[in-house]
Amino acid sequence: LQGSTELARSLGQVLARIHTVPRYAAESAGVESFTPEVLHAEHRARILAAKADGYLPAAVSQRWETLLEDEELWDIAPQFIHGDLSEESLFVSGESISAVRDWSSSKVADAASDLAWLISSLDPERFDDLYSAYRDELPTSTHPRLVERAQALGEFAVAEWLAHGVETQDETIISDARGMIADLDADLAQLARDEAERAYDEMAAREAHEDRA
Repeated sequence: LQGSTELARSLGQVLARIHTVPRYAAESAGVESFTPEVLHAEHRARILAAKADGYLPAAVSQRWETLLEDEELWDIAPQFIHGDLSEESLFVSGESISAVRDWSSSKVADAASDLAWLISSLDPERFDDLYSAYRDELPTSTHPRLVERAQALGEFAVAEWLAHGVETQDETIISDARGMIADLDADLAQLARDEAERAYDEMAAREAHEDRA
């Protein structure tokens, strides 16, 4: 997927077709269905568990809490999703996706869940190719903040991975998850520094302009 525009676009088209399977058809086939409220509660429970275990730095905790409190971001219309996308679940023929397997986690839930893995694993350019094809293939417009929600779910997946490590008492998983959280904390710190520098530069430029005036 990384090097091929056509392959990324093909996956985007396949994803759109999956997400447009009628909800009633999925539910009548026995697929589990989740409401937006239940999905949001699950995300919050994972974050609270990570905070309770003492593994969340203040900046990460604040970011995740802010995301969870953004009502517009979680204004979800549940759709049929694959639920467990990975490279192992995709069959490739030439420059296109020929089939998708491993449907045991399929459900009616948040379309952003299927995009979360892709936004974290693809180069930005390849993801843009995929998402452009995805939107073109859909019969209706996407949620205006779908990509932002997919990014959030990718971050929340770290809390889920951490919870799995704590539950199984697997120190390797716990260490891996804590490393991911530390990386996110470092990224947030860098963003804060960049924002502070921009604000300082803008203030200095205004003062210089006022002095000249």
